Amino acid sequence: MSDTKTPLGAYAHHSRHWFYLNRHRTRKIKHTAREILTGQIISVIGAVVAGYVLELNKAELVTMAGAFLILPGVFDLGGSIAGAMAARLNHRLGEGAPARKVLRDALFHAMLLTCAASVILGLFGATIGILLFDANFTKLLVVTIVASVSAGVVGFPLVGGATWLAFKRGVDPDNFIGPIETSIFDTLTVLTVTMMVVALR
Repeated sequence: MSDTKTPLGAYAHHSRHWFYLNRHRTRKIKHTAREILTGQIISVIGAVVAGYVLELNKAELVTMAGAFLILPGVFDLGGSIAGAMAARLNHRLGEGAPARKVLRDALFHAMLLTCAASVILGLFGATIGILLFDANFTKLLVVTIVASVSAGVVGFPLVGGATWLAFKRGVDPDNFIGPIETSIFDTLTVLTVTMMVVALR
């Protein structure tokens, strides 16, 4: 009759294995938590900066009827597209695709999508502006499109560059790029919308 008992040394081996596995998992969780916390801190700082810029420029924005109506839409437009672009970049870079080609394609498609979406947003926002605030349709449409595209021209390369740099340094961009791109586009949107309102009033 064969002996099926497990040697005592096997228990020690499994114990050491689970100890190292648990330590590795704990270390990874702490590393991920630090990355997420860093992104959230940057997001808070960016939100304060964007709010301060908005406070400084609210007098100019009030001069155009409907300007505050389109502001949230322009905020979300740039941030949403930048977030999708960063996630796509991280995925493609993880597959080993050439960084230069991936960045070029991502920026091109992000700008193309911004142009198309800003026209739709501008038409909808300007129509609501006419109905609710007797706003100037053409001015609101132009402000929406030009402000969105201008913010994208500056913001998308910044987000793309930050994503690539994080990936190159071994940091997971998915953990903190979202808050960063939101902060970037919040600030840029206030500035571009204000400049367009001042130019067209």
